[in-house]
Amino acid sequence: MVADLELLPAAPAAPDAKSLSDDEVLAHTAALWKYQDIPQAEPEPFPEYIQQERDLPDGRVIAARVRGKKHKHDGSNCDDWYEVANLDGITLLAVADGAGSRKFSRIGARESCRAALGYLLHNLTQDKPVDTNDTAQLTNRLAGLVQQAVLRAYGAVEAAFYTRAADLAYSAVLGRDLQFKDFSATLLLAVVVPLSPLSKDCLVVSCQVGDGMIAVINSDADFANALKLLGTPDSGDFSGETDFLTSSQMQNLENLQSRTRVFCGALDKLFLMTDGVSDDYFPNETELQRLYFDLLLNGVLPFAGGQLALNDLTPEQLKLFKQIPSPLAFPWVNDQNIKVPVQYTRRICEALSLSLADIWQEQTVLKLAHLELAGAAAENAAEQLKVWLDNYVERGSFDDRTLVIFTR
Repeated sequence: MVADLELLPAAPAAPDAKSLSDDEVLAHTAALWKYQDIPQAEPEPFPEYIQQERDLPDGRVIAARVRGKKHKHDGSNCDDWYEVANLDGITLLAVADGAGSRKFSRIGARESCRAALGYLLHNLTQDKPVDTNDTAQLTNRLAGLVQQAVLRAYGAVEAAFYTRAADLAYSAVLGRDLQFKDFSATLLLAVVVPLSPLSKDCLVVSCQVGDGMIAVINSDADFANALKLLGTPDSGDFSGETDFLTSSQMQNLENLQSRTRVFCGALDKLFLMTDGVSDDYFPNETELQRLYFDLLLNGVLPFAGGQLALNDLTPEQLKLFKQIPSPLAFPWVNDQNIKVPVQYTRRICEALSLSLADIWQEQTVLKLAHLELAGAAAENAAEQLKVWLDNYVERGSFDDRTLVIFTR
């Protein structure tokens, strides 16, 4: 990944990174990125953004996918995709990330998501209604369906390759014949079944091929037990390499069974994300609460109990408010004249000597920090998620970013 100054595109000499703070380094590197349009001459160009916000019978989905800085700078396509579906209260989610080294991996990402959810929808429609009173039977049924959905996704990517293999438009871009591995992508699937309209209890069955992350959060739990990871970002045969759906082992049902995870309990947030997000919150076991806080800070998710008003602050709150770092606003890659302010939990923790556990216990500081962004929020949560994904800055982060949120 583009981690620091020396790895960025050719630019005027940078200040000595060793003498700069992280924020100063980020300010310098942010100004170096350039924007190029999506190459429309290539077959099947992907849009710069996709986003979605849906109210469901037992929840809500907020999702967005943005083209990464490197793709914008190079004038290449985004490789991420996601799909969302709902059937009688059962929510189906799929996220995929095409291999960056493969020119048409985006097609594999899209086709795998669509095929997997299509298979799940068809079979859930055809089978008898879901019995949420028998969770053991339901878990076994959904686990089998999710694993078969991954197999169908593999078949869909294979079919996508065959239907394009003789098309000269694809081989002309590559300068060689099209290969199956040119469609390599990860795939993360999750099925969410609310177990009661009177509680936050849900059954989640997931399967993960490749990197990225699936996680649930229960905001009513204590900090140590609030987060559960439902995936393992695995590697391929070599260090730094990830497994992809196009690997022959992904046709092995036993392999897919080992990748299947089950969660049954209270949750109010389920996250599916590509590594463009999960790598920025690593290690995920301890840092995904920070992602949750950043989403609250930047107006993507609402605060429990509502927001604070500046005019209503107590003297103690006003004193704390004055200690909170101001948002950072770096040049937007698409237009260097535009700067979008973003708040960072990391900076607040550093400035106030707080841990994530401290903030989990008392979120007033987040509500106060959010006041700094008053009037900057987008019209809806999906748009705000898109804006935030497109503009938050971390050292070493340049990839496409996709985040799908199921919330109850």
